[in-house]
Amino acid sequence: MKGIELGIAGMVTDQWSVNLNGTWLDTKITDSTTAANIGKAIQFTPETGASLWTTYNFLGGLAGLEVGGGLTYQGKVWLNAGNTSAVPSYTTVDGYVSYGWDRFRISLNGYNLSDELYFAQIHGNRVTPGQGRSFVATFNVVY
Repeated sequence: MKGIELGIAGMVTDQWSVNLNGTWLDTKITDSTTAANIGKAIQFTPETGASLWTTYNFLGGLAGLEVGGGLTYQGKVWLNAGNTSAVPSYTTVDGYVSYGWDRFRISLNGYNLSDELYFAQIHGNRVTPGQGRSFVATFNVVY
């Protein structure tokens, strides 16, 4: 299998960071004892994937406040060697807001904010749905 994975991360400003990643795989079968599989995609392996994440840290009167979010994309996954049945591609959106002061930090994270129906795990002929929209609040103390 051949492919390429590229990533770039950096600071747009002193407060704003961005991280972008992408993957492409050539999943085509080139040799097989089953001639009908040649040229088909390998099952259970997406050809494409990508993510974009960004974070912004506020200064001045809003110092300690941080917001961020991201997108995650996964391409279609074939469920069989004949490429007749597939799990569709999906994109999820996540985000968070966090505030820190002294030794404390309080955060609210949101996952799959668009409530995308997707399949996170694929095992043989079984697929497991990904988590729907959810939120997690945390409070941390640093000693």
